[in-house]
Amino acid sequence: MKKYLLPAMFATVLAVSALGATAFTQQASDSFKFVAIGDTPYSLPADYPRFERLISSINAAKPSFTVHAGDIKSGSSECSDANILKIRDYFNTFENPLIYAVGDNEWTDCHREKAGKFDPLERLGKLREWFLAKPKASAKPRWRLSVKLMFLTSSKWLKMPECHAARGVWRKANSGRGSAG
Repeated sequence: MKKYLLPAMFATVLAVSALGATAFTQQASDSFKFVAIGDTPYSLPADYPRFERLISSINAAKPSFTVHAGDIKSGSSECSDANILKIRDYFNTFENPLIYAVGDNEWTDCHREKAGKFDPLERLGKLREWFLAKPKASAKPRWRLSVKLMFLTSSKWLKMPECHAARGVWRKANSGRGSAG
């Protein structure tokens, strides 16, 4: 019995190694690259030229998608429609899908005098209207974006036919409010 044990173990190790190599090759062929950014542009309008260059660099790198983790302005930058819509126009220049998770500076800080003394809930409504009302990651059929509006920035994205999912989370650390949708 012992004389068969060593060859059986060797055959098992060889078979598992071959299966692992096949799985690794399959996984590598399904891989993709993405870019994650946040807190940009921050100082408006001074950061606009830097943001344009960043977008150009990202487009040149041709990632599968880009995730913006929020804070498209500082907490004291004006929360005006014009500023926010200008950022949306910049977002439209990304050549591949852009997934945007709204940051706190875009709405909760808008009550500040320097930010324009806006009603934060009104700003939240505008952000939902301008960025989240019609979830769309790309015109290309290989991507589908799903956004749960009850949790402002909860989303998942799927690469078809395989599924790669992630979910954005918004937390307001200084108030204790938030969602982990």
